Amino acid sequence: MKNSKILLPFILVFLLILPLDAKQKNRFKFGLYTGWSKGSELLERGYYRGFITLKNHIGGYIQYDLTHRFGLQLNMNYQRGVLELKEEWLPSPDHSGKDPFRILSVSLCGVLSTKVQKVWQFYFLAGGGLSAGEWDGFERNIYYNFMAGLGIKIFFLKSNPRIALNLGGSFHHLIEYFFEEDHAGYTRFHAGFEF
Repeated sequence: MKNSKILLPFILVFLLILPLDAKQKNRFKFGLYTGWSKGSELLERGYYRGFITLKNHIGGYIQYDLTHRFGLQLNMNYQRGVLELKEEWLPSPDHSGKDPFRILSVSLCGVLSTKVQKVWQFYFLAGGGLSAGEWDGFERNIYYNFMAGLGIKIFFLKSNPRIALNLGGSFHHLIEYFFEEDHAGYTRFHAGFEF
C-alpha cells in the first residue's frame, strides 16, 4: 500500500505528459544558431564606469516535443560583449579602454508552436535558468536569467521536412543570484537551423 502511494504521483505525471497523438515520432529536435544582441548601457545602476555593448552570440538547443504543439527546450548560449571604459576610469594611459567579457547561459524553456502550415510554423518560448559571466558592476558571476521570445521556422526540404531555417528574437533579463539591486536586460536576435 505504501509503495502504491509513492508510485501514484509518478504515474499521474507520466499520463499528463503523455502525448495525445501516439503516432508522433522523432520527438527530439536539435538546433544551432548565431546572431547579434542589442543592449547598450546594459547595467541599470546609479553610476556607470563605462558603456556596455553586446556583440555576437552562438548557441544550441535540444527540444523534446510532448505534443505537436508543446515541447521543452534546453538552450545553451555563449554571448560576447565589450565594456568601453570612460577616459577618467582607465587604469593606465596605455589601456585601450575596451574590456571584453562573456556570458554563458543555460535555460529551460517551454515552447508553444502553431500548427505547421505548408512551409512555415510560428513559435513562442519562455523560461529561465542560470547565467555565468563577470563584468564591471556585477559583483558576483552567477545570475538568474529569464527569457521570452518569438520566432518562425521555415521548412524548405520536401525530402526531409524536419530540417528548418529558424529565425527569431528574444528578450533576456539577468538578476543577481541573491536578488540584490544588480540586474540587466537585453534583446537577442538569431538565425540558425533545426534538424
